[in-house]
Amino acid sequence: METKPVVTCYGDSSLFSGLQAHINRGLPKEATEWKRSYGRSSKFVCLDASFVPYDDDILPTENDKSLISRPFFHIYWTECDVDNYKQSVREDITEWHTALKKNNIPDWLIVVVVSDESKVKAKLLPRSSVIDRVKSDFCGKQVDRCIVLTEPHKGDQRCMDSWNNFYQRLRQLLLQSFNRHLSKYEENMRSLRERRNEQKWSFSEYFLVQEELAFMFEMLGVYDDSLLQYDELDALFTQFLLNHAAGETVDWLTPFIEPCTKWAGISLSKALNWDKRDLIKMNKASLLEFRNYLFSRQCALLSLLNRPWEIAERAVAYLHNTVQEMKTLEIEMPEGSLACWVFLSCLEVLHTSDKLNNSTEKLNSHSLYTASLWDYARKKLKELGVLCGLMPEVSSNPTSEQLNKVVDLLFGMGINEEEASTTGSPRPIDRLREALSSRQSFQRHYLDLSELAMGTYKHIGRMRSARIIGQDVAEFYMKQESPQKAEGFLLDAMKMYKQEGWDILSDGIAVLLAQCQKKLSNPLKYAKTACYIVCSKNLSHSERCYYLDELIQLSRSDDGNSLYIQTNPAFSVDNIVLNTPVATFQDEMSIELEIFSNLPREVSISQISLGFSHEASEGSQKRSLSRQPSLYGTVDEPVMNFQTIRPQLPSKINVVSATDVKQEKLQSSSIICTNTNELLKRADSIQGPVSDSIYKLNYKLSLTAKDVLIKPGVNLVTVKSQVDSCKRGLYKLGQLCIEVGQLEFIRHNMANNIFVEIVCQQPFFEVNPSAKIGELISGIKQDVELTLNTCSIPVTEGSILSVNTSSGLSAFYNDESDVKIPLEAVSVNSSVTMNLQLQHILTKDPAEATLTFESSFLHYPISCHVTFYPPLQFSHKVFSCQERKYIQVEVKGNHQTPFSLTKPHLKTVDNNDVDFTYLGHFDKWQEVHNDQSICYMWQLRSNAVPGPSSLDLIFSVTYRSSMDEDSLCRLSVYNIHLENIQTLYMITSNIIPGNDNKTCKVGNVCHLDFSVINIDTSNTSSESQLLYEVVVDHLMWAVCGRVTGIVTLTNSKFDTQLQIIPLMAGFLPFPLITLAKYKPKTDSSEDSENDPSCDFYKEHFKSEQVHNSSLGKQIHIYSEQSSGNLETMMVY
Repeated sequence: METKPVVTCYGDSSLFSGLQAHINRGLPKEATEWKRSYGRSSKFVCLDASFVPYDDDILPTENDKSLISRPFFHIYWTECDVDNYKQSVREDITEWHTALKKNNIPDWLIVVVVSDESKVKAKLLPRSSVIDRVKSDFCGKQVDRCIVLTEPHKGDQRCMDSWNNFYQRLRQLLLQSFNRHLSKYEENMRSLRERRNEQKWSFSEYFLVQEELAFMFEMLGVYDDSLLQYDELDALFTQFLLNHAAGETVDWLTPFIEPCTKWAGISLSKALNWDKRDLIKMNKASLLEFRNYLFSRQCALLSLLNRPWEIAERAVAYLHNTVQEMKTLEIEMPEGSLACWVFLSCLEVLHTSDKLNNSTEKLNSHSLYTASLWDYARKKLKELGVLCGLMPEVSSNPTSEQLNKVVDLLFGMGINEEEASTTGSPRPIDRLREALSSRQSFQRHYLDLSELAMGTYKHIGRMRSARIIGQDVAEFYMKQESPQKAEGFLLDAMKMYKQEGWDILSDGIAVLLAQCQKKLSNPLKYAKTACYIVCSKNLSHSERCYYLDELIQLSRSDDGNSLYIQTNPAFSVDNIVLNTPVATFQDEMSIELEIFSNLPREVSISQISLGFSHEASEGSQKRSLSRQPSLYGTVDEPVMNFQTIRPQLPSKINVVSATDVKQEKLQSSSIICTNTNELLKRADSIQGPVSDSIYKLNYKLSLTAKDVLIKPGVNLVTVKSQVDSCKRGLYKLGQLCIEVGQLEFIRHNMANNIFVEIVCQQPFFEVNPSAKIGELISGIKQDVELTLNTCSIPVTEGSILSVNTSSGLSAFYNDESDVKIPLEAVSVNSSVTMNLQLQHILTKDPAEATLTFESSFLHYPISCHVTFYPPLQFSHKVFSCQERKYIQVEVKGNHQTPFSLTKPHLKTVDNNDVDFTYLGHFDKWQEVHNDQSICYMWQLRSNAVPGPSSLDLIFSVTYRSSMDEDSLCRLSVYNIHLENIQTLYMITSNIIPGNDNKTCKVGNVCHLDFSVINIDTSNTSSESQLLYEVVVDHLMWAVCGRVTGIVTLTNSKFDTQLQIIPLMAGFLPFPLITLAKYKPKTDSSEDSENDPSCDFYKEHFKSEQVHNSSLGKQIHIYSEQSSGNLETMMVY
């Protein structure tokens, strides 16, 4: 509304005309606080006014029901001097003031304009100015009713202050006037409302009264209070309608419930429809017209309040409530007229809401209500389509009766002369006319509305509502003979119902889906959906049997292509009993299955097969940690043809800023997501992702049962098979396949913890030497017995056994080195023996060798390990006699078989200055038996001076054995390495009785004289100092003094004497004297083998480097009582 509060002006009209423009600009510039009565909250309003000339006829009376058109305030304008005031102005003001008082109007103001500043200076006498006289004559105690406007056209600071005072005074007085008028008006309005139960009371009259109050609030800019008045009228009218429906009838309601002849939709293009208001004023408005007017006023105020998103929210409840009121009051309307009104109103609200909403955030928040409006309009358009014969299932064109109905409906909408919106989009009435003009146009508009409703619901995450609309669209496509378009919508709807537990609704959709897929000629999809329907407990028995017959008919197809579908929900395996958890080849293996059938009647099954997959051996099973489905028997499998439903994530993340201020200081700032419940919504964790692919696997181990009759409920079926051509090891229960002709029900991964073990004892080979030899020996060709034990694998006729050997081992069969042994048929758990010759090279130590057997009946090559023992054992020793060296080689028999030896030979590898003299018979054959030995000795002679310190020698001997199949003389070689064999020093010692005694007695001191002689004169400089040590048996000898000492060679010889005491009588061996290299310790020298506390370290010579000539000597010690000659005995 463009109305303003009316203010009358009287007095000098030319004066006011010159100031009016300035007043119109300045008055609404600042907001003023409006303190209202009855404890209502204060408001800040911007006041404006419509200034009109004063007339006695326009003054309000006591019975005046109008509010916005009455004058609220009265101003008298004057600009005069004292003389003019006395002559004419005073009388004029008196007449004006008397007329206001006569009508009980206290809202007035006298404005004295002073253009000449000199007239208000202090030189004038007190109370002699015009202002003083006006205040004295008219204001009395109300001094605020007179104000001075000084030099209004001058524009200086004094002028501006004068104007501000005027504006402030006028605003306050206007608000006081509003309070007085509103208080009295509201009191009259309440009195009128309290008389609502009286017989002659009229709601239309009361509506206009309270609407005047709403107009007043709207005129003052208090839009929320204005909207509140309409809400109260809406509630009051609704209550009257409910009371009327309950039996409390009133006379004024009669025009509202008369038959409705017009059903034009809501018009929101104008803020106030005066035509509709006039109908209400004349009590001629119908219920729809009254509701349209009331709702349009509410929408206009919501637009002024900048809350256009509430229009759609209120429209949803408004349309549904109005339709319900029309039905409750049983108002007569042509069939389809109410649907037209709903359709037109929905589109008008949607168009207005879309035009007024420019905030994306608010648009998203009210999309729920716009989606509901799109859906409501779609439903009503579908209702009109059915009524007017425009639905696609109707084969013929609309009848004349239906065409007449369309004309009547269009006529009742009214002829709207308003122009279309500036955007160029068609008006709602134009869209409805076009939709009802033809079947093609109707179908296009219906699908467009459905798409808009579904899209809006999906945008706000209301997937359930979108799927329900999709179900209607699918039915529409089915009637349109477009099943390929309907299938997707039916699948989505069925997924939604199944996910949310609406099994009855889901099964109903499944029937529609089956009909759709049957028209699509897709046998696999049709079979899956039909199977789901057959197993439904929510459908009738006849319907389930019908689709079971359809499945059986599909299974008898002659195209040769099998149809694979999941066992669930047709069949489920509740229990598995392993009758033979461990089986061997050629055994019969059986498993008992407890199969529960959900089919409505018994079915003949062609074959039931249960496959097992081979698992790796237990030692190599290294499985990664992963979550396994808990309680596999309770996990629900997915619905036929469908993928797992995943939660829809919002397309936008809504965030708001937040700050925390404490004690006028910023503590923290953050960003908060307002839709975390949608973003962090978790999916169901009971069941993991399930693959949609269904395929049949080929198992080498499969148990079957043929021609089985499965009845509804529990069935015990035993599947069995003979184990023949599979590998040994663990087999995991894999795939179950139930075949009904060309239809195969398949279930993957029957159980994760059920295994069977196929015990396949692989054939093995035994190599046994002949009884004469006893064990395999190296160096000769010998007969062995090769035994093949078949165990669990039979040998087929004509199989060839290949024998391969490791390095150093040779095998012979019929004197052929390439061993290929033909085999005859051998049954399981049998054995066959073959003769074979083996020869291994002669070794010093026992040698491991390998025989590898390969054949077609073996799953993999089999190895057999054999050990060859050396028949001869070799060792050597070096003997010294002063500077002469002797080498002895000992050959010891190591086997019960005797070996004959001859022609021993010893030679150096790379030293020609050394000769060997054999001390024995060269060509003589000598036999060596087990634990017997033959020794060969050579004297070493060196042609070089000095002799070699180290030598590499080769000893060879010719041998033969009676067990050698070739009866050949063979050569055995033994490598000898000698180091430090040259004699460096010689020790001689002697024991002499002490104290001039002739014999040595127990307890008497004796003298031990010994000498060290350097034989190798070339070594005098390198080891001039040696360390000797006397080693004695402490039970025989006691050494007086130190047992060690430093040997300093002077002229290649060292002599010394020690005192020793014999401790027992008899022939005692000489004390042992050893030599070692002596080296003083330095800071950098380290030797872990010596005592750290010693200040030297020693390095012992080898036995070949030092010759002790007294080794083996003994001396006779007499007891203390006896006496005799000294006897010395040498023992070699």
